[in-house]
Formats: sequence, C-alpha cells, structure tokens
Amino acid sequence: MSLVTSRNDAISIVESGSNENGEYTKFSNGTMICNMKILFSADGNWIQDNIMYRRTIENVTFPAIFKDTPTVVGIFNATTTNRVCWLSTRNITASKIETVIISTYWNASAVIGTLNFIAIGKWK
Repeated sequence: MSLVTSRNDAISIVESGSNENGEYTKFSNGTMICNMKILFSADGNWIQDNIMYRRTIENVTFPAIFKDTPTVVGIFNATTTNRVCWLSTRNITASKIETVIISTYWNASAVIGTLNFIAIGKWK
C-alpha cells in the first residue's frame, strides 16, 4: 500500500505487526501509528476527588517504540449503562503512557469498558 503525496513522492508501509500491547504500522517517511485496546474492569481502587472518582493505569506500553514522544489520543468506551467516564493521558514517553480514568458515578467500581488509544509519531 502506498499513499501519493506528490507526483514524484509516495509513502509506503515498510513494516506492520502486532504483539500483546497492540498493533503498529511504520511508513517510509518515518511516521508510525500504534493502536492499543485495553479491556477495563474496575477493581475498586478509585480515589475520590470532590465529586469525581479517578483511577490511574500506569505503564500502558506501546506495541513499538517511537523515536520521540508521540501524540496520543484516547477514548473510554463504557459498556456498563448509566456511567459517564472519560480518560486523560499523562507522562507520555517514547515507549509508554500513563492514563487516568475519571468517572462521575459514585460506585465507580462497577465501571466496565474498553480503553482505546492511537499514538502517532516518528520511528526514524
């Protein structure tokens, strides 16, 4: 597969793969995209912060290492009903991120869902 960026320039996939941490694709222009999906079932280790509840998940490892710190976008898809949740990423490095799940629900231990991340950066 290749993407044409001009008449004389094409970007092609040079490597793609997957492992226990997710999937990655490396492109000839040095760009890499990683996709990660984590099934989440709260175990009650939430911290109450005023009217919110938060849970930190440390060391979410990318399926491949970036050259520099990538840009990361994440969403939380709650599969339990009547739960308002979202996530935030922090402490992003070339190999991993830390994420915080935030809930407005008083019984946050009942939150179940999927964390989905896309990281885009350079591999060379």
